[in-house]
Amino acid sequence: MAEHFLNFLDRYVEIFPDLLEEDIYLGGESFGGQYIPYIAKAILEKRSLFKLRGLHIGDGWIDPISLYNSYLPYAIANNLVKNNSELYTNVTRLVAICRDILSKRVHIFVNPCFPILDEIIYNGIRKENNGECINAYDIRLNAKRPMCEMTGPSELKYVSAYLNRPDVMSSIHTNGKKSQWKDFTESVHNAFQAFNSKPSVHLLPDLL
Repeated sequence: MAEHFLNFLDRYVEIFPDLLEEDIYLGGESFGGQYIPYIAKAILEKRSLFKLRGLHIGDGWIDPISLYNSYLPYAIANNLVKNNSELYTNVTRLVAICRDILSKRVHIFVNPCFPILDEIIYNGIRKENNGECINAYDIRLNAKRPMCEMTGPSELKYVSAYLNRPDVMSSIHTNGKKSQWKDFTESVHNAFQAFNSKPSVHLLPDLL
């Protein structure tokens, strides 16, 4: 993926050579926490002419061990799971399975660890109260099944409306005929999984 991005930058500066005079900042969120450090590493090692100055990563997926282990303590601290409840017991069992797998090898994604978050979101205290589930993007809010993990931030409706305006699409040289802007595209997500890559947290010491 990083090599593809370098190819894009190469073609881009052919058209806009002034970019070489500008400071570059890479930004993203969620799984961008994997992409951005790998892209930054490739730029620093192979494209020294680019003035890479900083990285912005929000809510980034960079360290599976820390993230998977944080779900239950976070849920308890925010009253999503009650201590010593049936749900607590179920999640604790799932955490133990996950930790056993992580002790052997760490990938970006560890499929047997996914049920931890699913169990909390779908079977947490909200289910007991009103049969709904927890909004994964804002735990203060409820979500409707089966969209518990896909109900994005409320601001997305404004972003979508703006980026799909004809004048905005024209300014970024697209006409919307092939596709309009979406906050999530399954084909892109599936194409850039890189399951066997080393978690990007290991790249940060050299980048910093």
